[in-house]
Amino acid sequence: MRGYNDDDIVTQIGFGGDTLDKFITTYFPQSFVVGDVSSIQFLCMRLRRDDGAAVYLNGSEVWRNNLPGGAIGYLTTASSALDGSAEDIYLEKIISAAGSLQDGLNTFAVEIHQSGPTSASVIFDFSCEAITNDTPPLIRGPYLQSATHTSEEVCWRTLIGTEGWVCYDDSPTNMIATNIVSDLNTKHFVVITNLRPETQYYYAIGDADFFYSGPDLDHRWITPPRCRAL
Repeated sequence: MRGYNDDDIVTQIGFGGDTLDKFITTYFPQSFVVGDVSSIQFLCMRLRRDDGAAVYLNGSEVWRNNLPGGAIGYLTTASSALDGSAEDIYLEKIISAAGSLQDGLNTFAVEIHQSGPTSASVIFDFSCEAITNDTPPLIRGPYLQSATHTSEEVCWRTLIGTEGWVCYDDSPTNMIATNIVSDLNTKHFVVITNLRPETQYYYAIGDADFFYSGPDLDHRWITPPRCRAL
């Protein structure tokens, strides 16, 4: 974490020496080496910024947040001032690696723009994860919701559109029953029905090629008891 005037800052930076006329823009370049671009499908970027930010990869802009449209320069101010919890949020953006990365040396360059010359702080943190061809595209979940004594809904999110497969049974080593949603989606909601009340089930999620999560002892639920009349 780099910047100034925030408790989370690890590396302090300067603002120009005049509290009434601070630098509007601060630049953060970082180079890295890629051995084989063809093995990478996507780049998942995470950014914390105060106030506005523009992200460039190998000289091309790939992300802009809280900045006006059109050309921007070192005197361009952020669209709004951030404070409180808005400064703590990490944003995410996923881009295709094709056409963005190159074999060998690559460079991310992020510029942080203040809302004005007297803005109180600069906060900057950035990371990028490469999603390779053999990386399961799971980015959230799985989690369970809408349970009844005979049904359960299994939910998860994927980086790209995939089929939704849920395998389940009363043993983690005996995944026979399968629910499949064949449409390609990134948000998956698969409902399992015809379950037995008060029964422990184990499950796994994935697609036709492999499991993203499970089966193991951690992926399980117990159906509620059947409602009894008073």
